[in-house]
Amino acid sequence: MIVDEEKQKIHQAAMAASSREFSYPVKEAKPDDITWRIIKEKKPISIKVKATDSPVLRPKHVEKGARTVLGLPLIGQEKVLGSLIICSTSSNTFRREEVQILSILANQAATAIEKSELIATLREAQTKLQNWGRELEEKVKEKTEELKRSQAYLFQSEKLAGIGQLAAGVAHEMRNPLGVIATSLYYLKDILSPQDKSVKRHFDIMDAEIVRCQVIINNLLEFSRKSEKEIELVDVNRLLKMSLSLLEKDLLVRDIGVIKEMSNIPKILANMDEMKQVFLNLILNATQSMPKGGKLKVKTSVAGKDKIGIKIQDTGVGIRKEDLSEIFNPFFTTKAPGEGTGLGLSLVHSVIESYHGTIQVESKEGKGTSFIIELPVFQEKG
Repeated sequence: MIVDEEKQKIHQAAMAASSREFSYPVKEAKPDDITWRIIKEKKPISIKVKATDSPVLRPKHVEKGARTVLGLPLIGQEKVLGSLIICSTSSNTFRREEVQILSILANQAATAIEKSELIATLREAQTKLQNWGRELEEKVKEKTEELKRSQAYLFQSEKLAGIGQLAAGVAHEMRNPLGVIATSLYYLKDILSPQDKSVKRHFDIMDAEIVRCQVIINNLLEFSRKSEKEIELVDVNRLLKMSLSLLEKDLLVRDIGVIKEMSNIPKILANMDEMKQVFLNLILNATQSMPKGGKLKVKTSVAGKDKIGIKIQDTGVGIRKEDLSEIFNPFFTTKAPGEGTGLGLSLVHSVIESYHGTIQVESKEGKGTSFIIELPVFQEKG
Protein backbone atom coordinates (compact mmCIF):
# COMPACT_ATOMS: atom_id res chain seq x y z
CA MET A 1 0.00 0.00 0.00
CA ILE A 2 1.54 3.34 -1.12
CA VAL A 3 0.89 6.82 0.31
CA ASP A 4 -0.16 9.63 -2.06
CA GLU A 5 1.01 12.70 -0.14
CA GLU A 6 -0.71 15.22 -2.42
CA LYS A 7 -4.14 13.61 -2.07
CA GLN A 8 -3.51 12.32 1.48
CA LYS A 9 -4.72 8.88 0.40
CA ILE A 10 -3.39 5.32 0.36
CA HIS A 11 -3.74 3.11 -2.72
CA GLN A 12 -2.98 -0.52 -3.41
CA ALA A 13 0.15 -0.74 -5.58
CA ALA A 14 0.74 -4.53 -5.78
CA MET A 15 -0.59 -7.87 -4.54
CA ALA A 16 0.63 -11.47 -4.54
CA ALA A 17 -1.52 -14.37 -3.29
CA SER A 18 -1.57 -18.16 -3.08
CA SER A 19 -4.64 -18.33 -5.30
CA ARG A 20 -6.61 -16.10 -7.68
CA GLU A 21 -9.51 -15.74 -5.30
CA PHE A 22 -7.23 -13.99 -2.79
CA SER A 23 -6.05 -11.47 -5.43
CA TYR A 24 -8.53 -8.64 -5.32
CA PRO A 25 -8.37 -4.85 -5.01
CA VAL A 26 -8.51 -3.46 -1.49
CA LYS A 27 -10.86 -0.60 -0.80
CA GLU A 28 -9.49 2.77 0.28
CA ALA A 29 -7.95 2.54 3.73
CA LYS A 30 -9.92 4.17 6.54
CA PRO A 31 -8.19 6.43 9.13
CA ASP A 32 -8.35 3.70 11.79
CA ASP A 33 -7.20 0.84 9.52
CA ILE A 34 -3.98 -1.05 10.19
CA THR A 35 -2.40 0.58 7.09
CA TRP A 36 -2.66 4.10 8.51
CA ARG A 37 -1.56 2.90 11.97
CA ILE A 38 1.62 1.38 10.52
CA ILE A 39 2.46 4.57 8.58
CA LYS A 40 1.84 6.83 11.58
CA GLU A 41 3.61 4.66 14.17
CA LYS A 42 6.44 3.63 11.79
CA LYS A 43 6.74 0.14 13.30
CA PRO A 44 5.47 -3.41 12.58
CA ILE A 45 1.97 -4.24 13.82
CA SER A 46 0.43 -7.72 14.06
CA ILE A 47 -3.27 -8.37 14.65
CA LYS A 48 -5.69 -11.30 14.85
CA VAL A 49 -8.35 -11.19 12.16
CA LYS A 50 -12.05 -11.21 13.02
CA ALA A 51 -14.55 -12.03 10.34
CA THR A 52 -16.65 -9.00 11.26
CA ASP A 53 -13.99 -6.29 11.15
CA SER A 54 -11.17 -7.52 8.88
CA PRO A 55 -9.10 -4.49 7.73
CA VAL A 56 -7.85 -6.05 4.50
CA LEU A 57 -9.65 -9.38 4.11
CA ARG A 58 -13.17 -10.15 3.11
CA PRO A 59 -15.23 -12.31 5.49
CA LYS A 60 -15.30 -15.27 3.09
CA HIS A 61 -11.50 -15.31 3.04
CA VAL A 62 -11.40 -15.48 6.84
CA GLU A 63 -13.73 -18.44 6.63
CA LYS A 64 -11.30 -20.09 4.22
CA GLY A 65 -8.35 -19.79 6.55
CA ALA A 66 -6.82 -16.30 6.82
CA ARG A 67 -6.30 -15.64 10.54
CA THR A 68 -3.38 -13.27 11.18
CA VAL A 69 -2.23 -9.98 9.59
CA LEU A 70 1.23 -8.40 9.88
CA GLY A 71 1.85 -4.86 8.75
CA LEU A 72 5.34 -3.41 8.12
CA PRO A 73 6.20 0.21 7.27
CA LEU A 74 8.02 0.96 3.98
CA ILE A 75 10.55 3.45 5.33
CA GLY A 76 12.58 5.47 2.86
CA GLN A 77 15.52 7.76 3.55
CA GLU A 78 13.37 10.71 4.63
CA LYS A 79 9.76 9.52 4.89
CA VAL A 80 7.40 6.55 5.17
CA LEU A 81 6.38 5.53 1.64
CA GLY A 82 3.59 3.11 2.58
CA SER A 83 3.09 -0.29 4.15
CA LEU A 84 3.55 -3.97 3.39
CA ILE A 85 0.60 -6.12 4.58
CA ILE A 86 1.07 -9.91 4.98
CA CYS A 87 -1.86 -12.22 5.75
CA SER A 88 -1.36 -15.70 7.22
CA THR A 89 -3.70 -18.68 7.45
CA SER A 90 -2.16 -19.56 10.81
CA SER A 91 -3.85 -18.37 13.94
CA ASN A 92 -0.44 -18.01 15.56
CA THR A 93 1.30 -14.67 15.56
CA PHE A 94 4.30 -14.14 13.28
CA ARG A 95 7.56 -15.34 14.80
CA ARG A 96 10.40 -12.91 15.48
CA GLU A 97 12.53 -14.46 12.72
CA GLU A 98 9.67 -14.11 10.24
CA VAL A 99 9.18 -10.46 11.18
CA GLN A 100 12.93 -9.82 10.71
CA ILE A 101 12.96 -11.46 7.27
CA LEU A 102 9.83 -9.60 6.19
CA SER A 103 11.30 -6.33 7.54
CA ILE A 104 14.32 -6.87 5.25
CA LEU A 105 11.87 -7.41 2.37
CA ALA A 106 10.02 -4.23 3.35
CA ASN A 107 13.29 -2.27 3.41
CA GLN A 108 14.26 -3.59 -0.02
CA ALA A 109 10.81 -2.74 -1.33
CA ALA A 110 11.13 0.80 0.08
CA THR A 111 14.52 1.20 -1.61
CA ALA A 112 13.08 -0.04 -4.93
CA ILE A 113 10.06 2.27 -4.65
CA GLU A 114 12.24 5.25 -3.79
CA LYS A 115 14.53 4.46 -6.73
CA SER A 116 11.50 4.17 -9.02
CA GLU A 117 10.15 7.53 -7.80
CA LEU A 118 13.58 9.11 -8.30
CA ILE A 119 13.75 7.77 -11.88
CA ALA A 120 10.24 9.07 -12.53
CA THR A 121 11.22 12.48 -11.12
CA LEU A 122 14.37 12.54 -13.25
CA ARG A 123 12.37 11.63 -16.36
CA GLU A 124 9.85 14.35 -15.57
CA ALA A 125 12.68 16.84 -15.06
CA GLN A 126 14.26 15.70 -18.33
CA THR A 127 10.96 16.16 -20.16
CA LYS A 128 10.55 19.62 -18.66
CA LEU A 129 14.12 20.48 -19.62
CA GLN A 130 13.48 19.31 -23.18
CA ASN A 131 10.28 21.38 -23.29
CA TRP A 132 12.13 24.42 -21.93
CA GLY A 133 14.81 23.84 -24.55
CA ARG A 134 12.21 23.75 -27.32
CA GLU A 135 10.49 26.85 -25.93
CA LEU A 136 13.84 28.64 -25.70
CA GLU A 137 14.66 27.62 -29.26
CA GLU A 138 11.28 28.93 -30.45
CA LYS A 139 11.80 32.21 -28.58
CA VAL A 140 15.29 32.61 -30.04
CA LYS A 141 13.88 31.92 -33.48
CA GLU A 142 11.05 34.40 -32.88
CA LYS A 143 13.45 37.10 -31.65
CA THR A 144 15.74 36.44 -34.61
CA GLU A 145 12.80 36.95 -36.99
CA GLU A 146 11.88 40.15 -35.15
CA LEU A 147 15.46 41.35 -35.51
CA LYS A 148 15.42 40.57 -39.23
CA ARG A 149 12.14 42.47 -39.61
CA SER A 150 13.53 45.42 -37.67
CA GLN A 151 16.65 45.44 -39.84
CA ALA A 152 14.49 45.30 -42.97
CA TYR A 153 12.35 48.18 -41.66
CA LEU A 154 15.48 50.18 -40.92
CA PHE A 155 16.94 49.44 -44.36
CA GLN A 156 13.67 50.38 -46.05
CA SER A 157 13.38 53.59 -44.00
CA GLU A 158 16.96 54.57 -44.78
CA LYS A 159 16.41 53.83 -48.47
CA LEU A 160 13.23 55.91 -48.57
CA ALA A 161 14.95 58.71 -46.67
CA GLY A 162 17.80 58.63 -49.18
CA ILE A 163 15.38 58.73 -52.11
CA GLY A 164 13.55 61.62 -50.45
CA GLN A 165 16.75 63.58 -50.00
CA LEU A 166 17.74 62.92 -53.60
CA ALA A 167 14.32 64.00 -54.88
CA ALA A 168 14.44 67.13 -52.74
CA GLY A 169 17.91 67.96 -54.07
CA VAL A 170 16.82 67.48 -57.67
CA ALA A 171 13.68 69.56 -57.09
CA HIS A 172 15.70 72.33 -55.50
CA GLU A 173 18.13 72.38 -58.45
CA MET A 174 15.21 72.44 -60.91
CA ARG A 175 14.03 75.75 -59.48
CA ASN A 176 16.95 77.69 -60.99
CA PRO A 177 16.53 76.62 -64.66
CA LEU A 178 12.76 77.04 -64.33
CA GLY A 179 13.33 80.57 -63.06
CA VAL A 180 15.59 81.28 -66.05
CA ILE A 181 12.98 79.86 -68.46
CA ALA A 182 10.22 81.93 -66.83
CA THR A 183 12.35 85.11 -67.11
CA SER A 184 13.21 84.37 -70.75
CA LEU A 185 9.55 83.71 -71.54
CA TYR A 186 8.58 87.03 -69.94
CA TYR A 187 11.26 88.79 -72.07
CA LEU A 188 10.10 87.08 -75.28
CA LYS A 189 6.45 87.98 -74.62
CA ASP A 190 7.48 91.57 -73.96
CA ILE A 191 9.66 92.15 -77.03
CA LEU A 192 7.83 90.02 -79.56
CA SER A 193 4.34 91.24 -78.66
CA PRO A 194 2.84 88.47 -80.75
CA GLN A 195 -0.30 89.40 -82.63
CA ASP A 196 -0.81 85.85 -83.79
CA LYS A 197 -3.32 84.22 -81.47
CA SER A 198 -1.68 80.81 -81.99
CA VAL A 199 1.71 82.12 -80.82
CA LYS A 200 0.09 83.84 -77.84
CA ARG A 201 -1.70 80.61 -76.94
CA HIS A 202 1.58 78.69 -76.91
CA PHE A 203 3.19 81.36 -74.75
CA ASP A 204 0.29 81.00 -72.30
CA ILE A 205 0.67 77.20 -72.30
CA MET A 206 4.39 77.52 -71.53
CA ASP A 207 3.63 80.00 -68.76
CA ALA A 208 1.01 77.69 -67.19
CA GLU A 209 3.30 74.67 -67.37
CA ILE A 210 6.14 76.55 -65.71
CA VAL A 211 3.79 77.51 -62.87
CA ARG A 212 2.62 73.89 -62.62
CA CYS A 213 6.23 72.65 -62.40
CA GLN A 214 6.93 75.15 -59.65
CA VAL A 215 3.87 73.94 -57.71
CA ILE A 216 5.01 70.30 -58.09
CA ILE A 217 8.50 71.21 -56.92
CA ASN A 218 7.14 73.12 -53.91
CA ASN A 219 4.92 70.14 -52.97
CA LEU A 220 7.81 67.70 -53.40
CA LEU A 221 10.09 69.84 -51.23
CA GLU A 222 7.42 70.18 -48.56
CA PHE A 223 6.59 66.48 -48.69
CA SER A 224 10.24 65.42 -48.39
CA ARG A 225 10.92 67.93 -45.61
CA LYS A 226 11.82 66.14 -42.38
CA SER A 227 9.46 67.07 -39.60
CA GLU A 228 11.26 68.71 -36.68
CA LYS A 229 8.51 67.70 -34.26
CA GLU A 230 7.96 64.17 -33.09
CA ILE A 231 4.22 64.79 -32.75
CA GLU A 232 2.25 67.65 -34.27
CA LEU A 233 -1.20 68.58 -35.55
CA VAL A 234 -1.73 67.08 -39.00
CA ASP A 235 -4.26 68.32 -41.56
CA VAL A 236 -5.21 65.00 -43.17
CA ASN A 237 -7.04 66.59 -46.14
CA ARG A 238 -4.06 68.77 -47.02
CA LEU A 239 -1.62 65.88 -46.70
CA LEU A 240 -3.76 63.63 -48.92
CA LYS A 241 -4.03 66.33 -51.60
CA MET A 242 -0.27 66.86 -51.48
CA SER A 243 0.35 63.11 -51.86
CA LEU A 244 -2.00 62.93 -54.85
CA SER A 245 -0.38 65.94 -56.52
CA LEU A 246 3.02 64.23 -56.38
CA LEU A 247 1.60 61.20 -58.19
CA GLU A 248 -0.52 63.22 -60.63
CA LYS A 249 1.68 62.44 -63.67
CA ASP A 250 1.90 58.74 -62.82
CA LEU A 251 -1.88 58.54 -62.42
CA LEU A 252 -2.36 60.27 -65.78
CA VAL A 253 0.04 57.90 -67.54
CA ARG A 254 -1.69 54.87 -65.99
CA ASP A 255 -5.11 56.20 -67.11
CA ILE A 256 -6.35 56.40 -63.52
CA GLY A 257 -9.03 58.94 -62.69
CA VAL A 258 -9.03 60.45 -59.20
CA ILE A 259 -12.19 61.17 -57.22
CA LYS A 260 -11.73 63.33 -54.12
CA GLU A 261 -14.44 63.53 -51.48
CA MET A 262 -12.91 65.60 -48.70
CA SER A 263 -15.15 66.52 -45.78
CA ASN A 264 -14.46 69.22 -43.22
CA ILE A 265 -12.66 67.13 -40.60
CA PRO A 266 -10.66 68.07 -37.49
CA LYS A 267 -6.90 67.60 -37.29
CA ILE A 268 -5.17 64.61 -35.74
CA LEU A 269 -2.12 64.47 -33.48
CA ALA A 270 0.60 62.42 -35.19
CA ASN A 271 4.08 62.38 -36.65
CA MET A 272 3.94 64.11 -40.04
CA ASP A 273 6.61 61.93 -41.66
CA GLU A 274 4.87 58.70 -40.61
CA MET A 275 1.50 59.88 -41.96
CA LYS A 276 3.15 60.89 -45.25
CA GLN A 277 4.51 57.37 -45.54
CA VAL A 278 1.10 55.82 -44.72
CA PHE A 279 -0.80 57.76 -47.39
CA LEU A 280 1.93 57.38 -50.02
CA ASN A 281 2.06 53.59 -49.47
CA LEU A 282 -1.71 53.17 -49.73
CA ILE A 283 -2.04 55.37 -52.85
CA LEU A 284 0.90 53.65 -54.57
CA ASN A 285 -0.57 50.23 -53.75
CA ALA A 286 -3.89 51.32 -55.25
CA THR A 287 -2.30 52.61 -58.48
CA GLN A 288 -0.17 49.47 -58.89
CA SER A 289 -3.30 47.32 -58.57
CA MET A 290 -4.79 49.04 -61.68
CA PRO A 291 -2.37 48.18 -64.52
CA LYS A 292 -5.08 48.80 -67.12
CA GLY A 293 -6.37 52.01 -65.56
CA GLY A 294 -9.38 52.63 -63.36
CA LYS A 295 -10.71 54.90 -60.65
CA LEU A 296 -9.02 55.95 -57.41
CA LYS A 297 -11.34 57.36 -54.78
CA VAL A 298 -9.99 59.19 -51.73
CA LYS A 299 -12.61 60.08 -49.13
CA THR A 300 -12.45 61.66 -45.68
CA SER A 301 -15.30 61.92 -43.19
CA VAL A 302 -16.19 62.33 -39.54
CA ALA A 303 -16.49 58.86 -37.99
CA GLY A 304 -18.34 59.34 -34.73
CA LYS A 305 -17.79 61.89 -32.01
CA ASP A 306 -14.01 61.75 -31.68
CA LYS A 307 -12.74 60.00 -34.81
CA ILE A 308 -12.13 60.69 -38.48
CA GLY A 309 -12.46 58.23 -41.32
CA ILE A 310 -10.20 57.89 -44.35
CA LYS A 311 -11.12 55.61 -47.25
CA ILE A 312 -8.80 54.85 -50.17
CA GLN A 313 -10.63 52.79 -52.78
CA ASP A 314 -9.53 51.44 -56.15
CA THR A 315 -11.11 49.48 -58.98
CA GLY A 316 -8.07 47.23 -59.42
CA VAL A 317 -7.43 43.51 -59.48
CA GLY A 318 -8.41 43.02 -55.83
CA ILE A 319 -6.99 40.63 -53.22
CA ARG A 320 -7.68 36.92 -52.95
CA LYS A 321 -9.88 35.93 -50.02
CA GLU A 322 -7.19 33.61 -48.60
CA ASP A 323 -4.64 36.46 -48.65
CA LEU A 324 -6.77 39.04 -46.82
CA SER A 325 -5.71 37.86 -43.35
CA GLU A 326 -2.02 38.00 -44.34
CA ILE A 327 -1.60 41.36 -46.06
CA PHE A 328 -0.50 43.25 -42.92
CA ASN A 329 2.14 40.64 -42.03
CA PRO A 330 5.78 41.67 -42.60
CA PHE A 331 7.33 40.39 -45.87
CA PHE A 332 4.00 39.16 -47.23
CA THR A 333 3.49 40.36 -50.80
CA THR A 334 1.44 39.29 -53.80
CA LYS A 335 3.78 41.12 -56.18
CA ALA A 336 6.33 39.38 -58.38
CA PRO A 337 9.85 38.83 -56.94
CA GLY A 338 11.83 42.04 -56.95
CA GLU A 339 8.73 44.25 -57.21
CA GLY A 340 7.96 44.57 -53.52
CA THR A 341 9.42 43.95 -50.06
CA GLY A 342 6.14 43.15 -48.32
CA LEU A 343 6.83 45.87 -45.74
CA GLY A 344 4.58 48.69 -46.98
CA LEU A 345 1.24 47.55 -45.53
CA SER A 346 2.92 46.18 -42.41
CA LEU A 347 4.41 49.63 -41.82
CA VAL A 348 1.01 51.26 -42.42
CA HIS A 349 -0.66 48.90 -39.93
CA SER A 350 2.00 49.54 -37.27
CA VAL A 351 1.76 53.34 -37.63
CA ILE A 352 -2.06 53.40 -37.49
CA GLU A 353 -2.14 51.15 -34.41
CA SER A 354 0.51 53.28 -32.68
CA TYR A 355 -1.97 56.19 -32.78
CA HIS A 356 -4.78 53.99 -31.36
CA GLY A 357 -6.44 53.86 -34.76
CA THR A 358 -7.77 50.98 -36.84
CA ILE A 359 -7.31 49.91 -40.45
CA GLN A 360 -9.55 47.45 -42.26
CA VAL A 361 -9.50 46.08 -45.78
CA GLU A 362 -12.40 45.07 -48.02
CA SER A 363 -11.66 43.44 -51.34
CA LYS A 364 -13.02 41.23 -54.10
CA GLU A 365 -10.97 39.70 -56.86
CA GLY A 366 -11.38 41.64 -60.09
CA LYS A 367 -13.52 44.36 -58.45
CA GLY A 368 -11.07 46.39 -56.38
CA THR A 369 -9.97 47.07 -52.83
CA SER A 370 -10.84 49.55 -50.09
CA PHE A 371 -8.69 50.49 -47.11
CA ILE A 372 -10.72 52.09 -44.31
CA ILE A 373 -8.81 53.93 -41.60
CA GLU A 374 -10.19 55.45 -38.40
CA LEU A 375 -8.04 57.77 -36.28
CA PRO A 376 -8.77 59.68 -33.08
CA VAL A 377 -9.00 63.47 -33.49
CA PHE A 378 -6.99 65.94 -31.46
CA GLN A 379 -8.86 67.13 -28.39
CA GLU A 380 -7.63 69.98 -26.29
CA LYS A 381 -7.56 69.23 -22.59
CA GLY A 382 -9.91 71.44 -20.63
